[in-house]
Amino acid sequence: MTALIHRSKPTNHCLDGCFAVYLPYRQWKIFVVIKMDSPCIASCKLNSDKICIGCYRHIEEIVDWNKRSEAEQLTIIASLGERKRQIDIIADAPTSAITQAEWQAAKSALALKRKMQLD
Repeated sequence: MTALIHRSKPTNHCLDGCFAVYLPYRQWKIFVVIKMDSPCIASCKLNSDKICIGCYRHIEEIVDWNKRSEAEQLTIIASLGERKRQIDIIADAPTSAITQAEWQAAKSALALKRKMQLD
């Protein structure tokens, strides 16, 4: 877990699990960003099961990383070693870069799952 100090508000597209806490300090606006370190290594390619061969997370886990609790993130991280072993067995399997369409589809699927859980 990493804590960062921003003198201005972090953008909405802080990647991989940022959330901000507003702390007024005199006239300055200080934001503390607490972030669970992501397993991302910026080598995003998906196999046929939609698992990244760089970080070994499923696309839904990648898309939803910043909305998951620390416990959920740790559970995912704990499963990555076994996924890596399984994926490395099939080293020559075809892969493709994550497309915007795949990203949006994963976001939509997660939103639908959340809505169904609330109903």
